[in-house]
Amino acid sequence: MMTTGISSDWQYEYIDDRFKLTIQPATKSRNFREACVHRAKELAESLTNPVMSLSGGLDSQIVLHSFYEQGIKLDCIFRHFPGYNDNELANILNLQKKYGFKFTKLIINPDECKEEILEEFRSTGLQPNQLLYKKFYAMFPDDLDIIQGLDGPNIYSSPDKKLYYFESYNSFEFVRRRAVDLLNRRGKFISFEKNSNVLLSIFNEELMDHFLHTYDYFFHNQVEGVKIIDMWDVYLKTFIYYKHWKHELEYFPKYQGLEGINWIINGPKHAYAKKIIHIETSLLINHLSTGQMPITFISN
Repeated sequence: MMTTGISSDWQYEYIDDRFKLTIQPATKSRNFREACVHRAKELAESLTNPVMSLSGGLDSQIVLHSFYEQGIKLDCIFRHFPGYNDNELANILNLQKKYGFKFTKLIINPDECKEEILEEFRSTGLQPNQLLYKKFYAMFPDDLDIIQGLDGPNIYSSPDKKLYYFESYNSFEFVRRRAVDLLNRRGKFISFEKNSNVLLSIFNEELMDHFLHTYDYFFHNQVEGVKIIDMWDVYLKTFIYYKHWKHELEYFPKYQGLEGINWIINGPKHAYAKKIIHIETSLLINHLSTGQMPITFISN
């Protein structure tokens, strides 16, 4: 099985057209900031050549800050699409002044590589936005251990009113991972949040608990354009981040960075509902909190 980061992280595999994910119990219950700091320390001690794939937004900032507040230096890399994500570059230059990290910027012209990416999509079925990541990471030495920014949990409500946590073979995170796997890199590709201690710390947040108990209100009053996979970004994360970091972070206005690239934004979509693993939220929290052994979950 493959890992979502280091040996203590989640394990996954694709077998017989099924997506399998093994989740270990958490080793300790911490608050969210403490869990992020512990996660950064664990990665620094385990990885040989770590770098941060930095976008400048809040999700990558909390990862970066979790290293630097412990005095752990971390080099950063950035993919620049001139004319499309210049605001992200400006944000990162401000962060560089703040932290003093070594910063490598590589330029990709999305219009010039459009046909190349779309042809690869037709041959692999992997969405173009994630194939752009593959193209970016292929430009670096293959022994770098690349750390991603944090992605929050996705929750949905079933017709029986039960809440489920879900992971999908076709999610942004796992399609990106599948795209990067095609490079056969020697270095690790780390999902900061695919870690039981971090996930449990999120579920332990009072605001997350309130959200879960009022989920139907948000689900049935969705703002146009806000999907289930956007709820963490729109309704939760900024308040949780501010609770723990206050003004230690820079609250830049930013979302994906690809919004202006029409052939990406209006191109092939992620089929989240196919090969999805859904775990009843209460059972997952109990497993993370009190479980003794890893559990393997299998997609539909």
